[in-house]
Amino acid sequence: MPPEFRLYLVAAFVKFVSYDFGCNVCQFVFQSPTTREAARAGLVYGPVAAVSARPTVDYTMPSPETAQALDLAREVVAALITSQHRAREGKSESRFGEGRWWTTKPRWGGGTGGPIGREIEKDALQGDKDAKLDEDQRGALRRLAKKSRKTMSIYDNYRMVRPPALTWDQKARYETIGTRKGAGFDDIFVVSSLFHHISIMRVRIPKRLLDVLDGAPDPDVSQRSWGKVSAWRSPWHDLFDTRERLAALRLLWAMMAYQMRAEQANGDVKMDDA
Repeated sequence: MPPEFRLYLVAAFVKFVSYDFGCNVCQFVFQSPTTREAARAGLVYGPVAAVSARPTVDYTMPSPETAQALDLAREVVAALITSQHRAREGKSESRFGEGRWWTTKPRWGGGTGGPIGREIEKDALQGDKDAKLDEDQRGALRRLAKKSRKTMSIYDNYRMVRPPALTWDQKARYETIGTRKGAGFDDIFVVSSLFHHISIMRVRIPKRLLDVLDGAPDPDVSQRSWGKVSAWRSPWHDLFDTRERLAALRLLWAMMAYQMRAEQANGDVKMDDA
């Protein structure tokens, strides 16, 4: 199956179920907005799950064990990225290097011969700046003023010293949808597809691991403070087989129902006639 056909098939199959739960599909499964204002703004919530449709068809090079390990690593990385996105709930993005000297202080590389060309400050111009201009020079300046650029050139934009651009999706409202309150881990569901088969992988990621990936110090480097990552996989279902396709449909429905379940209230439940 061509890679683009597999991608369209898996996306349509997941959307067929997730749409009934108010969700949509891209690289992730996001919850669609429930208000008119949020829909007009193009907001989404989540992510609820991840979709991984891989184009690999050969699992013999360089060796079967290595190829299978690499494919498993792709699924785990997809789960880690999804969990990191969900962990952004209630946080604001800080640019990498913001406030550091190498993103605020203009500098010259230090090569022999000194700065040349545009690296020289604009004030270091040749000639007398206070001398009067003749008519030809005044006309040239007026023409340049009329044709002044509204945007910087590529070189001037490259030379600007500033932090990199923001990477978080401004239209996404990151939430840990489906996670139990107070749990020290996050269960991530990855809809995985190979060839014309589909499977669902559940990855349990400790929240301490997310803190370590964000740069939090580890008190004891001799042992892992975040425990381990656990994973469970469903059987592979052939989408070209009717019975297995129905089994995959029920499995996907159960996953969406679990993730979109209503939160239970804390405390005791009052029973009637008690």
